[in-house]
Parts: sequence; structure tokens; C-alpha cells
Amino acid sequence: MFEGSFRLVGDPTYNDGKVVIPVHDAFDDPGHFGQIYTLDGATGATVDRTVSENTMYGAVAKAGGTLAISSATITGAPKVTWKYTAVSPGAFDSIWVHRFALSGYRLLWSNGTSAQGFSTVCPPVTGGCGPDWTTDLGGAMNGRPGGSGPAAVGDDQVVYADTTGTVSVLDVATGAIAWRAELGAAVNTSPAVTDSTIFVTTADNRLVALPAGECGAATCGPLWQASLGATLTGPTVGGDVVYVGTSAGDVKAFAAAGCGSATCGVLRTVHVGTSVASSPVVDGGRVLVMATTGAADPAGRLVALGLPAG
Repeated sequence: MFEGSFRLVGDPTYNDGKVVIPVHDAFDDPGHFGQIYTLDGATGATVDRTVSENTMYGAVAKAGGTLAISSATITGAPKVTWKYTAVSPGAFDSIWVHRFALSGYRLLWSNGTSAQGFSTVCPPVTGGCGPDWTTDLGGAMNGRPGGSGPAAVGDDQVVYADTTGTVSVLDVATGAIAWRAELGAAVNTSPAVTDSTIFVTTADNRLVALPAGECGAATCGPLWQASLGATLTGPTVGGDVVYVGTSAGDVKAFAAAGCGSATCGVLRTVHVGTSVASSPVVDGGRVLVMATTGAADPAGRLVALGLPAG
């Protein structure tokens, strides 16, 4: 188990057998800095630690050979291929634009109520690169640490879920909206996607499954859903199982294919002791979650679980 005095600011991400974790150090200190920990995926031992000159409000995403990391600014950061600096529309929350996804040659991002698509092969020129397209979704992503962002749907689409409870599926190349779903409660976490299903968790403590493909209408309804009694992290899919963490300190597993009914129950619950602070990460037969060490302590710990594959 890995444990340290920090605030998690993005979900852990697997990369070549290692776990990459963006964190704040000394969160309440005006001079705090961001760090990126790289851990051995099998043992949790620290392999590398990169200290940013800047505040880390970041997240990590990967696709193919590209690993992307965001922070408040990246002045002086190492190994930068290109950068884009977002301008806050005014509200404080709008600067927390750290959540993003990678799909082929596209990096998908959000800024305020806008979805944005960038090329990952942008020339490394001074001043960085702007978005190839911007689509106003009408509702904002929850950009706070642990908040929401897009997820790739195959190679051609991307899904965004916002604080108005709207789920929007867009064309990756153009940003055009293909279809939407209205869930009736805010979505504050990032979706998870399989070949057939989009999973989201809502502010009224539901796990909702939506079709990943077209439903034949401009607005689609849920395939199934489950209600839980505690605040939920974002969902993660591993094999035939979808996992969520809760503020009650539980990791809950559901059948990703549903149960043949509009409302489904839990397959298994594992209690990790304290509030789960990140979406679960599944790789190499393990389920990893970041949890707090206690209500009065902001320190985080990485917990590895051996949950069943189905």
C-alpha cells in the first residue's frame, strides 16, 4: 500500500505496468507545489517522483504512445511537446479544466460549458496550439479535483456529462452533437465506456448505464440503473464488471451487462475503511482506489483489491 501526505487531484492511471498519480503537496500552504508519483503496479513501491514548479490541478490520460498530464501552468515543465493555455471566463470553478481524454489523434477537453477537441500532433511552436473545434454544451463540467471530464466512445465519438444532468455524445472530428440523455441530477464525475455501454454516476447516488451506440433518437434513455446510499466516485469497467467507490468507504461491483431489469443490484461490496477519493482503476487483475486516511487527515493512500472478474 502506498501512503503519503497529499491531496489527490486526479484519478490514478496505468501506464506500462505502472500507476501514475497527480497530487498536491501541502495543500493549505500558499507555496504548495504539484507532484506526479509513478508507482510499481504490482507492489505500490515508488518508482519515480516529478515535482512541478506549478500548482498541480492535473489529471493524466493516455492513448497509444501518448501520455498527457495537465497542471495550472506548465512553465518549465519537462518533456513538453505542445501546450494550450485556457483563459478563465470569470468564475473560479472554470479554471479547473484538468479533465480530458485521448482518442486516436484527438485530445478532448472541457473549459466551462465548452467541449473542445485538439490535435495531439500540434507543431511544438511558441504560444502553443488552439482547439480544432469548440461546442457549447449548455452545462458546465464539474472541474474540481475528482470532477468530470470526457471519455472516448470508440474511435469516432466522445461523451461529456455535466452538472445539469445532461450526457452529450459528440463527433470527435467535428464536435457535432450526435445524441443526448437527460438524467435529472448533476453528473460530477467522468463517464466510463465499453463497446456497448456508457456508465455515469449522478449526484443523487445512482449508477446509470446508457447505450454507447445510436439509439435512433436525439435523446436516449437508460439501459438500466442502480441506486446507492452514499456519494459515488466515477465508474470504471474491468472485464464484465463495473466498479464504483463511495464516500462510505466501499468499492461496489455491478454486472456491466446489466441484470435484465431496469434496476440492478450489487454483485459484491468491499469495504476499504475510509472514503474513496478516486474512481477505481482496473489493470493486471487488480482494482486500485485512492482513499483518505481519515476524516481529519487529507493524506491519501492507494489500496489494491483483488475483486472477482465477474
